[in-house]
Amino acid sequence: MMEAAFSYFDDLHGLYGEVTATWQDLMTAATRSGLRIVSKPQIRPQQLEPSVAGLIDPKYRWLSASRRAMYVARGEPVDDAIVDFPSYIAATQTQIGGIRWWENERIVTALYRLEPDIQSAAYGLLCGSAHDATKLSKVRWTAYHSVFRGMPLLGFPDLPAWTFENWISALVESPLMGEETDQWTGFTLRQVYDCDPNVPIEKLLERVRDLQIIKPKPFGTLEFRADPAAENPDKMIQLVALRLGQVLLAVQEAELPSALEYREARKRWYRQIAEMDVSEAWRTIDRLRCVLEKRGRKEEKYLESPHNAR
Repeated sequence: MMEAAFSYFDDLHGLYGEVTATWQDLMTAATRSGLRIVSKPQIRPQQLEPSVAGLIDPKYRWLSASRRAMYVARGEPVDDAIVDFPSYIAATQTQIGGIRWWENERIVTALYRLEPDIQSAAYGLLCGSAHDATKLSKVRWTAYHSVFRGMPLLGFPDLPAWTFENWISALVESPLMGEETDQWTGFTLRQVYDCDPNVPIEKLLERVRDLQIIKPKPFGTLEFRADPAAENPDKMIQLVALRLGQVLLAVQEAELPSALEYREARKRWYRQIAEMDVSEAWRTIDRLRCVLEKRGRKEEKYLESPHNAR
């Protein structure tokens, strides 16, 4: 599996140009080398040889060991068939900055309130039918929850509400990643400091597993992690446009939802994993097109509504 990352852009046009050019370069290089590159949500499950994978990605051993440690912590045998699922299940992750979310936690709360509708729109754009969307969501999230079950920051977090205080409390109770021989792999920050209060915090924070679908990053962006891999640049930019529209809506609607609204949104999101309903996706897409249009940069063209297309 190969991962491609792109720099930040002020609008979707620059990003689309960069993604398209990179895509073409990769396809040309692959053709000349007798290879074929595909971008898809999943490939046939494979067990990677750690010694080989470690040569490609130095963090592989850390991440694999931390996943295995989750089974050990629960007193379960390691499921070798899925423990390394990130090697065959791919995602499209989007980072958006410039909203200074750390000054207003209501923005993150509003993003989570919108997430169920955004998820159904994303799967609707990628899959078309409810059957295909449900099949794909089950593959992705069954693996996540089988491996990471019990983590406080997983998927749509099991919190009373999304607040800074609740987020930090969950981070303290989240396991650390590291190689199997590392002293603290699988331990939580709280457990580490109960054993040794003199451990430098900066050495541990970068190893905390925060797997929520809207993840605050230490350099100020928000990372949206719930979308499957897209098959081409046009589909990729659609997903990014969805997430940009979601942020614009959240900034507009950043009044603090009650804890009940957060919990109800979480229930809806998890119900969709089991049975994805994309019938109303066009309504969400039309709403996002409107907020993108207000930016005055013609970015709404990347979200052609299925409703309008009909």
